[in-house]
Amino acid sequence: MFKKSIYIALFICSVSHAIIVQDSGEDRQKQEILRLKQELNDFYNQKEVEYQQRKKELEELLSKVEKTKQEIEATKNANQKILDDIKAEVTSKTSSIYNTMKPKNSAEIFDKMIAEGKIQDVFDIIVTLKTKNATDILKFLSVENAAMITKMMKDSNKPNSQ
Repeated sequence: MFKKSIYIALFICSVSHAIIVQDSGEDRQKQEILRLKQELNDFYNQKEVEYQQRKKELEELLSKVEKTKQEIEATKNANQKILDDIKAEVTSKTSSIYNTMKPKNSAEIFDKMIAEGKIQDVFDIIVTLKTKNATDILKFLSVENAAMITKMMKDSNKPNSQ
């Protein structure tokens, strides 16, 4: 009976030891899982910080690009206004010159310009002239050139030509 008791005691010890070993194995697995989970959390947090830094850098860069774009647009508008003013001044002076020239001389110059393919320039000048001077010049232009200029004037008066 004593032998049986020792066997039972040994059996209980073995089972207890197996349970303890098993528990410690499960504890090690739990600890390993917790360690891996912490590593993943640390990795995620690090990547989130890096992402936020990159996002902030990109937003700053975008802001600088937008500011530069606005500055360029303002400069472009200012330059366009200056260019328009210069063109208006040149047109005004050109109109004054052609308004004082003899129509026959103006027509000869315009025929030559049109032959060089500058019909738009001739048109731009003619439309700024006084009506009487423009009419007199058209009389002295070649028939083909006068017809082209007349057509351009007619087309420019259409509402949807802009």
